Amino acid sequence: MEVKLASEKVAKMLNQWYGMIKRHQVTEASALKEEIQSLIKHMSENQDLLLYFNLLDFRYKLMTEEIEDSDKLYQNIKAIGAENTDNMIVYYSLFFSGVYEFYKKDYVEAINFYQLAEA
Repeated sequence: MEVKLASEKVAKMLNQWYGMIKRHQVTEASALKEEIQSLIKHMSENQDLLLYFNLLDFRYKLMTEEIEDSDKLYQNIKAIGAENTDNMIVYYSLFFSGVYEFYKKDYVEAINFYQLAEA
């Protein structure tokens, strides 16, 4: 019988990962991402935590400029926010949409998303 990992441990690691992403610590963020991905497989099911991981992964890919299929990823991020009622998930969906628009140099749209996130 497989023992499930507590989702709280993964949540703490996700928060650490996001801090590394914000500080542009690419090497450390990459290593922690791999560790998180291996732990998620053994985690007790938590849909909001998986959505949070997907949002942070999108932000990580923006930081590392690994956006090959950016429009599809972006649509997934917007859908996560539209389909969810958790305030944190909605906030990050809107905020990272703003980051993406800023990355594309569509500053007006970026500001719109930032304002929606803060509302």
